[in-house]
Order: sequence, then structure tokens, then C-alpha cells
Amino acid sequence: MSEQGAVDELGIGIIRDAFANYFFPGTSTIQTRAKYFLIVPYVLREAVDGRYGKDVNRIFRAIDSAEKDCGIRLLNADLKAEGVIGTRVLPKGWVARKPFDIYWNGIRTYGIFCDYGLSISEYVSLATKLREEKKVSRFGNRNDDAEENEKDDSSAGDIGNIRFWNLPIYHDDWRDNLTIELTQEEAFYLDKEIQKSTKGSLLEYVLKNHINLNEYDDLQSTYALV
Repeated sequence: MSEQGAVDELGIGIIRDAFANYFFPGTSTIQTRAKYFLIVPYVLREAVDGRYGKDVNRIFRAIDSAEKDCGIRLLNADLKAEGVIGTRVLPKGWVARKPFDIYWNGIRTYGIFCDYGLSISEYVSLATKLREEKKVSRFGNRNDDAEENEKDDSSAGDIGNIRFWNLPIYHDDWRDNLTIELTQEEAFYLDKEIQKSTKGSLLEYVLKNHINLNEYDDLQSTYALV
């Protein structure tokens, strides 16, 4: 009886999670602000662009550092901002549950990441490997007089059919003046992508009908939505 943690002897949690995923797919109670559905992809995308090399452990340390830096920037922009992950420990400390871990399922569910059934670690490993192959192929496929066995396979490094991200609004200077609030452009993008990927859910209904859930005081008062 002294062991810490939640116990689900009857398996009710599975049923609860099934309903939660049906009504509000891609969400969880530990998510705080929609802005992270863009911050996390931006950080993950940049992490594999070669600036941190090809060592996966180093890349993950860079991701962690970048997300912490974003938290500091968000608080510097507004000390009273609600929903900034790490508010109580920044700038000296950082959280155990990282933003990329909290938002990854939603990012995949909403088609922001083009899925392929990959975990974050698998994405980092694959993207890094493909980038290295592409870099090698850039110096290969020669049309000179080299011996046949010295020429690279013409298909080596071909990643033309691999697309990891659906981020049409990405800007190189996205860190500048970073705030927890969505811009109009970001809000429109997320609204469109979430509705498109959650057809038939309560989440789609709420977004489609512009329902402000903050106007409801309790669960009973929301029954009219169902």
C-alpha cells in the first residue's frame, strides 16, 4: 500500500482513454497551449538540419536545450503568460516531461508530422541518416571517366518521396519575438489541420462552430454540445 502511483485494477483507464481519444483526439490533460503544436515541430525540424552533427544523443540534448530556451523566451515576452511549460523552474531548472514528448501524439494526429508510424527517436535517426545519404549523393553520381565501381548508385540518397513535415508557415526567424499566443496565420493553420484530421469528433465540432469552452462552468453545462 506504500507504493506511489496510480492503480487501475479494473482497467477503467483504457475505457477512459478510448472515450478521450474519440471525443478529443490528439489532446491530453497535460497539454497547456496550442502554440506548442508549432514550437515543437520547429525545434525538431531544425535539430536534424545538420547543425548538431549526426550523433543522435547530441541532437536530443540540442532539442532539450532549444525547448528550454523557448520557454525562457516565452516568459521574457510575458511573465504572466499562462501555460508556458517550466514556468515554476525556469530559467535555472527544466522539466522532466519535455514539450516534444507531451505534444508528439497530437502533432502526428493532426498531420503536422507526416507520421510514417515513427517515434521521435526514430524520426531523428532516420532524418539524420537520410541527410547524410543525401550529402554523400551530392558528391556522387559522377558523369566523368571514373571506373564503374567508383561511381555511386544513381538512386543513392534519393529522398524525394520522403516528407516529414507539413509546415507551410515556417519562418527562419520564428524565435524572434516569440510569444505563447498564436498569430492569426498560425491559428488559421491549426484550425484547418485539426478539423481535417479529426472528422466526426467533438473537437472538430467545437472548432467548426467556434465554441468557447471557457464559457461553460462545469461538465453538466456542456451536455448540450453532445
